[in-house]
Amino acid sequence: MLGVLLIGSLLTGCASKSEGGKTQTEAEKLWGSERVCLPCHLFQQPIARRHHYRCDTCHRGNPWADNKDEAHYGLVRAPQDPENIGLTCDRCHRRVLGRDVPYNAEFIKDVIVSHKRKEGESLEWQE
Repeated sequence: MLGVLLIGSLLTGCASKSEGGKTQTEAEKLWGSERVCLPCHLFQQPIARRHHYRCDTCHRGNPWADNKDEAHYGLVRAPQDPENIGLTCDRCHRRVLGRDVPYNAEFIKDVIVSHKRKEGESLEWQE
């Protein structure tokens, strides 16, 4: 019986309310069920809100894993770092531009800032 309770608490741990009171359901309403990293990362903001794709597009890892170690295997914590651009930004932007993406510190700064929501800022995706 204790084992069943322990497993149940582990499975619901990420979906429970966190310090801001948001739940997985609210996150899914904001970003849809394909935002598979959000049950454990409820307060992480989407990148630049103009990029309509999952977190693993840039950060890699395994968004469908059942535990943190599996989810973070191969994780790229800082996809904006120059040494990671070939694995991250270039994957899409090379197709669009037909060449490598030049490292642009101002653009990268905007990307990082866009992960942090300002007070009163909408969480809705924008084109």
